[in-house]
Amino acid sequence: MKFKIYNLFFLVVYAIMHRQEVFLPFKNHPRFNELLENIYTVLDFFNSRMDAHKTDDEWSVEKVLQVIINNCRSWRGEGMKMFMQLRFTYEQESHPDEFFMPYVCLSHVNNTYTVASLSIQAA
Repeated sequence: MKFKIYNLFFLVVYAIMHRQEVFLPFKNHPRFNELLENIYTVLDFFNSRMDAHKTDDEWSVEKVLQVIINNCRSWRGEGMKMFMQLRFTYEQESHPDEFFMPYVCLSHVNNTYTVASLSIQAA
């Protein structure tokens, strides 16, 4: 069965459901609390739909995606937290030149110039 995916949402939901155990270590972390609440809202919704469609057959990728696609129509996003302002922090290092110096040196070494390769134009 071939699917035409018009929305990346289906694949994101599938990936989150497939690897939902990845989020467990971060569940009680204060920094990720709001984000994980949203992820678990999505997981709870689609996991309950999967439980309702239990069959004796093996679950295939196609069957799981079909359940996700069918239930996306009824997804309303209730209970999702909206993030108005994303918060980022940046801490300047005491000597940022030490960070860039190896890259500058490597780029200079990799781009060695010879007199023969330079073209000088008269002004």
